[in-house]
Amino acid sequence: MIVIIVCLIWTSQLSGIDTREGLLVSIILAIASSVISWAISSFYSEKTLTAENTKLIDRIGEQSSEKILNQSKQLYSIEQYLDEKQNILLEKDLSPEGSIFLESTRNMIRLVRSSNNTYINDWTGVVSDKVKDSIIKQRNAQSQLFEDINLIRHVSPDKREKLEEKIEKASQDLPSYLVPVTTLKENHASIIEHIYIEDTTSIKKGRLKIYLAEDCYKGHVVGKFLSTFSNPPKKSTSSMEKAVSRDQQINTFARTGTVYDFHVGIKSIEYNIPLKKGIYEVEYCFEE
Repeated sequence: MIVIIVCLIWTSQLSGIDTREGLLVSIILAIASSVISWAISSFYSEKTLTAENTKLIDRIGEQSSEKILNQSKQLYSIEQYLDEKQNILLEKDLSPEGSIFLESTRNMIRLVRSSNNTYINDWTGVVSDKVKDSIIKQRNAQSQLFEDINLIRHVSPDKREKLEEKIEKASQDLPSYLVPVTTLKENHASIIEHIYIEDTTSIKKGRLKIYLAEDCYKGHVVGKFLSTFSNPPKKSTSSMEKAVSRDQQINTFARTGTVYDFHVGIKSIEYNIPLKKGIYEVEYCFEE
């Protein structure tokens, strides 16, 4: 500003009109250029700062929400433990005071767990829409699992299988470490070998060797991608490449709701004929 004022005073002292007008035009252009440059740099600086702050808030919000959901899972495990102990007390016909104490403790833990939804709602109000949708989806999926797992002990046998399938499907919308422990029958399936056939940013293909330790009607395993997707894949296919009994009709599925792991299941679709103990090979393919 001091330089501009000095230039204006010096210009007014010049005797030549052309020289004075030329200097005035140059000064005006210099001022306009400075103002425009400052406005543009300020605009982009503010945009960049806003974008960086959004990324930071999204990352913290996503991580904090996962910690809250994991805490809900742990609290639910305590509820199940107390419920099991309460049933043992009732079966042994011991003092009712102990059963009442366990029931009260379980109800208090349930209240603490339900308050976690309030903390998650606080984060959904500050994160971006994309992260908000992801957080809400995980919260709703876990809450539905809690309700279905509690319900499974009170339904008739014919409805239990459908409810089990619903629980398994809902579990696939959550990372494995956020899925609550269920009261479903024991899973005898485990991965003994994972062969990666193709691994790119848009497609991942491989083969799982799944071992069934006992004869059972279905098995379920969780595999890990060699590298992560940028977004959860939308397309998935699976096929049974090798089975203990070649003539048996077996249904397979491969699904995921995350970018780093996936669920694979095998199930006998023949009435009253379980899968035989042994090794099964399932080939999967995921695409964005």
